[in-house]
Amino acid sequence: MTNTQERNAELYALYRKYMREDHTTHSEAVRAAVNSPASRFWLSPNYLCIVFSAIRKGSSPSPRRKLTKSPIYRQLYDDYLKLKDRPLYRNLPMEAICDLLVNRPAPSFFLSEKRADEIIRKVKNRK
Repeated sequence: MTNTQERNAELYALYRKYMREDHTTHSEAVRAAVNSPASRFWLSPNYLCIVFSAIRKGSSPSPRRKLTKSPIYRQLYDDYLKLKDRPLYRNLPMEAICDLLVNRPAPSFFLSEKRADEIIRKVKNRK
């Protein structure tokens, strides 16, 4: 299962959990699912390395994406800077630290409600 499929399954399971509650609408369940803690940061460690390199250069990793739109990248970069200065992590390559960063629990899914709704509808249609 790919990261995207795992993320979608986790998001859909949370959506279903919230839909079971009394008097919950679809949009309320989507909002609650998106804002729920996630088992991990659903980012590729390789892409995060690209983002960090772009942050160092003061540019964007791709012309379509603006780093300012996603404050999570800045937060993860700050966490990276803190980790890489610790003796235990000092000699690790950036890729290893990025892997550690994305595989820890995340405070939310960092998706817009619109995107989460699209994902939930896709998963529903496949079932």
